[in-house]
Amino acid sequence: MKTVRVVLTALFLPLAMAGCVWLPAGDPPAGNIVQNQYGKNKLMSRLEAAEHFINILTTASLEHCPGEKIYIDADAATAEYSTRAVCKAGELSGISAASAPAGHIRLRSRYDENKKLWQMELDRRGEIIWQENVFLK
Repeated sequence: MKTVRVVLTALFLPLAMAGCVWLPAGDPPAGNIVQNQYGKNKLMSRLEAAEHFINILTTASLEHCPGEKIYIDADAATAEYSTRAVCKAGELSGISAASAPAGHIRLRSRYDENKKLWQMELDRRGEIIWQENVFLK
């Protein structure tokens, strides 16, 4: 049995490593070869911004507060999207919406009509642990 395991390891280990080792010949192309879809100066539609916030909130909640209750403190312009973002992010990170702010992390979401700026942040007892800003079209 041990011999079979050694033979299988000897056969499959080089094959498994081969996929990680081989790179194409030549130098990589100059400049950016992948464009960031959500660059700092890109204007987004409200729907694009909502999708962006879902993605970035998922990552932030996995890093800072997996499985915790999140109190949603959103203005009228962003309340629906903020609630949806917490629900969708929670599918992966385990966060869920809390009905009261006491003792929970707060998701603050605001839209500034004059600047066309949507801001979201997570704070824990007054300390901002994550923040993202998006300019809308």
